[in-house]
Amino acid sequence: MSVISNLVVKLTTDTSGFQKGFGKADKVASKWSKAHKVATAGAAAGLGAFAIVAKKSMDTYNDFGKTIVQASRMTNSSTEDISMLVGQWKRYGIEGSKGVTALKFLNKNIDAARQGNKLAIDSFARLGISMEDLQNKSTAQILMQTRDALAQTTDTAARTALTLKFLGRSGTEMLAWVVKTPEEIAAVNKKLKELGLVWGDKEIKTYKDMAAAQKEMGLVMFAFQLKVAQSLVPALTKLLDIGQKLWTRLLPFAPMLKWVALGFVGLLVAGKVATAFNAL
Repeated sequence: MSVISNLVVKLTTDTSGFQKGFGKADKVASKWSKAHKVATAGAAAGLGAFAIVAKKSMDTYNDFGKTIVQASRMTNSSTEDISMLVGQWKRYGIEGSKGVTALKFLNKNIDAARQGNKLAIDSFARLGISMEDLQNKSTAQILMQTRDALAQTTDTAARTALTLKFLGRSGTEMLAWVVKTPEEIAAVNKKLKELGLVWGDKEIKTYKDMAAAQKEMGLVMFAFQLKVAQSLVPALTKLLDIGQKLWTRLLPFAPMLKWVALGFVGLLVAGKVATAFNAL
């Protein structure tokens, strides 16, 4: 075989090998591209899921901290005691706002009794809560004393009526917590401590700092939105002025618009009819 023949054979062989190699590389690249797309989609889904979980977590944190702060103001009790109280409500599916409303109503009843309201005094006495208790104990202590007495009431109708009497309209939701025995509440408190859900001064300060930062941020965003709006006002005013002039000029032609609309509808109908005939 001549040198040229050998060269042709070699080039043909090398070209064939190159094509095969290129084909393999293309397949690998294609597989990598698909894997990359899957990984990208997975990462996007993961980030989306994380964002949802993060928002839900912050909402839960805000609700828990806000309820503790509000309840503390009304009971003059320690953060630890109130966080356990709010934790009990959470355990039995009671919203923090419902618990706070119940505390407000109980405070009214306590104040009425302290002011000498006989009906209020007799109502507390029915549960074994004396005037001395009302004068010397905190709202949180009286609440737990009221709850324990109601839990021991065997007449369910009477218990419901008394719960509504002491805790107001939120009493209906609070019944899930009211009916639990002191032993069950003690078990919940133990679990709350194990889970780290009993807050102290450090945790409540962290929450208050964050809440204050959120309010400051809200004020900054409010100012930013007003600035943006103020910058747009001149342009919008001119645009509205032009629009007003345009519509004023078009006003004399308004009666004719119905004929334009009817003509447009007629064209559409004619088109539909023509299409139907063509289909036959």
